[in-house]
Amino acid sequence: MAEQFEIALFHRFHFERENQPYPDESALLDDWMALVSGYLCLGCAIQRESAGPGGAVGLAGASFGPAETLRYLSAFPQAGFDTPEEVILLFIRAERMIARRLALTLEGGQNFRLCRVAHTFALDDFALFCLVCSLCAGLDRGFESAFALLHGQDALAHPTVGVLRSLYGLIHPAPGVPSFCDPGALSALLFVPQQPATLALWPVALHPHLTAYLCGCEYRGRFQPDSIDRTDEPLFCDGQYRAAEALTARLNEGGQSCLGILCGPRGSGKKLTVRRLAGRLGRRLLLIPAEELPDEEPATSDLLRYVLLDGCLICLDGADLDSAEQRARLERLLRALAPHRAGVFLLTERLRRNFCPDGYLCRRIDYPLPDQGQAVRLWTQFAADYPVAPELDWRAISGRFSLSPGQMKGALRDAALEAAGGPIDGVTLRGAILRANTSRLSELADRIDLFYTWDDLVLDDTSKGMLREVCNRIKYKFQVEEQWGFRSKSAYGNGISVLLYGPPGTGKTMSAQVLAGELWLPLYRINLAQIISKYIGETAKNLDAIFNEARNSNVILFFDEADALFAKRTDVQNANDRYSNSETSYLLQKIEEFSGISILATNLANNFDDAFRRRINYMINIHMPSEAQRLQLWRSAFPQDAPLDSEIDFEMLAGSLEISGSVIKSAALQAAYFAADEGCAIGMRQIVRAVRIELGKAGKPEPRYFQHYTG
Repeated sequence: MAEQFEIALFHRFHFERENQPYPDESALLDDWMALVSGYLCLGCAIQRESAGPGGAVGLAGASFGPAETLRYLSAFPQAGFDTPEEVILLFIRAERMIARRLALTLEGGQNFRLCRVAHTFALDDFALFCLVCSLCAGLDRGFESAFALLHGQDALAHPTVGVLRSLYGLIHPAPGVPSFCDPGALSALLFVPQQPATLALWPVALHPHLTAYLCGCEYRGRFQPDSIDRTDEPLFCDGQYRAAEALTARLNEGGQSCLGILCGPRGSGKKLTVRRLAGRLGRRLLLIPAEELPDEEPATSDLLRYVLLDGCLICLDGADLDSAEQRARLERLLRALAPHRAGVFLLTERLRRNFCPDGYLCRRIDYPLPDQGQAVRLWTQFAADYPVAPELDWRAISGRFSLSPGQMKGALRDAALEAAGGPIDGVTLRGAILRANTSRLSELADRIDLFYTWDDLVLDDTSKGMLREVCNRIKYKFQVEEQWGFRSKSAYGNGISVLLYGPPGTGKTMSAQVLAGELWLPLYRINLAQIISKYIGETAKNLDAIFNEARNSNVILFFDEADALFAKRTDVQNANDRYSNSETSYLLQKIEEFSGISILATNLANNFDDAFRRRINYMINIHMPSEAQRLQLWRSAFPQDAPLDSEIDFEMLAGSLEISGSVIKSAALQAAYFAADEGCAIGMRQIVRAVRIELGKAGKPEPRYFQHYTG
């Protein structure tokens, strides 16, 4: 048997190199495998000698220590050793040589994976011995067979705690229970969780992630980190990057875990920041959609292994800290990562409450949308890679659309594909911008198609002029608010609020459509009568959902049927009045905070107090049309291809009927159907018949001359 020791240890160990560092990790593994081979040879020999008449009982069933080993060695013939003690000393010398060479390796600046694992997971000598034995069994079937022989079970795939304790005890004092058997111990992450009947039968199987790590291979688990990003793609958020870099500097300095909460709209550069940061730190990035984070312990263990073994930064995308369920899952994960110098980033579009778990150095980093000046520079820079029409005005586009850099780049890519190699013009780019600026607002409001232009809008000069002033407010917004400094004089948001008030059917909705069409912005109608709830607090919740989604969606919010609120803005007589008024105040507060355009429409003209008037930018009275305007409306109500009787007296209709534009359109359409049914051109008889229906609905009397066209 001693001759076997001599072969396994003396010839395989290069003791002449004990003052030399290891050249690479494979040389270290060779020495460890030689040492484990020696333990196995000694263990198998002692098992054979100690077996009774019934054969081998398995080393796991015995209790050994150095004294028992010497007793067995004394009974064996010695070949190459003067005393049994020399065998034990040879093992000790081999272990010291490994330790010596590793120390020299570390002094030289190299830190092998096995050393990092031992240090990170605080492995004692016995736990490290167990880890190496399990690794050897996984790499070489010969080791696996030897462990099965020592255990007395040929089908055993992994060494057990019992066998490893007995094997280690051949040379060292009997070890206690290994730390990794405690599920709460950090070292338990290195091994596959087991639930055996007894500790001795506990299979010591390395977790596949650890095996892959020690062998320098890629582990394919439920999460997959990105490769290290070393590209130099331009950053458009330098200030935010520097803030994130300062936060993570604590990781390399040995400080506490850090949590960066990156808050901003889609495409604002949050992911780009974290990817660039991970690349410059030489770390891989584990990017996980926050809603896909499993709420289970194995998932937490997997993420912790990535942090401890691979040094990954963890990035949870789309975190919704307003969701109690997701917030609870995040808190459980962060508690587990906190003691281990983890770098974690939460990417979110909004954060309404502070969030800083115990054990973390936290920092919120905001990613605002570019102002108009920055947007012009970004559009110009991005557009340099595409053929664009010379008439494109980047200042006008930047004034109309508040987009993130990512949305700008996406819109240009989309527009280039649609242009099919030709220059990108304004219409193509507008369509691409609206597609890039996807919104979930359609789940909360109705999008209105934009058909009308200024030519379709029949209003008095004052009202029409005020609508054009609203457009100019967008056109010159950057110049006035940013360049001239008026933005700093405002305590509220920089949005625009418009109130359209007047009788029904006078063109309030059409005015909103014309505004949206002129500004190239989608128009979403919110029916306030449906939003207002009889339950206290529900109206505010409904309004919050709308404004939160609209905040970065580049849309115009059109609050139709605002009578539902303004009818209630009254003197406070009771608790219900106070609540009703609070709903209106809350809507006005959200409108003031909103950075876009809000339009309200109401038929009520006299329910506006001074406080309300101060909070609205434009109050535009959409009057009933004058006689001249009614004449224009009657003439334009019939399409060019409609067959008209030459005797239609539009002047008489306009002068005798004080009706709104919508009533005129309805009557014209109904008259056309009457004419189609009668098989004739549209004439006064059909028009009078149609108007009579409209007047009846409104409870108004008809002019006497209508009798002339009856029959």
